[in-house]
Amino acid sequence: MIYSPRLDNLASSLASLDSLIEHHNTKANDNSDISMICLFDHEEVGSCSAQGADSNMLVETCERVFWGLKASASREDYYRAIKKSYFISADMAHAIHPNYPERHQSQHLPKIHAGVVIKINANQRYMTDSVSAAILRELASRCGVPIQDFMIKQDGLCGSTIGPMIASKAGIKTIDIGAP
Repeated sequence: MIYSPRLDNLASSLASLDSLIEHHNTKANDNSDISMICLFDHEEVGSCSAQGADSNMLVETCERVFWGLKASASREDYYRAIKKSYFISADMAHAIHPNYPERHQSQHLPKIHAGVVIKINANQRYMTDSVSAAILRELASRCGVPIQDFMIKQDGLCGSTIGPMIASKAGIKTIDIGAP
């Protein structure tokens, strides 16, 4: 059994920070791309705060960073950059519980230590779509990272993530993933 409070926030935050540092240390700093992580407060209570994911903080931060690095760019350049951007909303995912396998779709049984889970929900509780999933699958394939899928059963209730908030406010292509 694995049990701990705040696993989703801590695990994904550490992995994101480690990845950003590694990316920075291995690429040429030519300012051709902008890589960043966003660590929000108050996710577990709805993200409705001045520094939560449902605030304007990410949009304002993206604008400030873009204009700070590309002051001579046009507004259209900014909009194009946003449409070329990719946001990974990362936290934990529901692994299969051996006592309740019927709560999962039979083709979607995420296992612990068997790869990253792509979260899918037809009601947009997760922001994954075919394009964002294809991008992640390609990136994972290049790095040898196994991928699993999670889809809640039609008769089950699904939680949500910050993905839908970010996608609707910022207009960035978004995928929801997790570690089972």
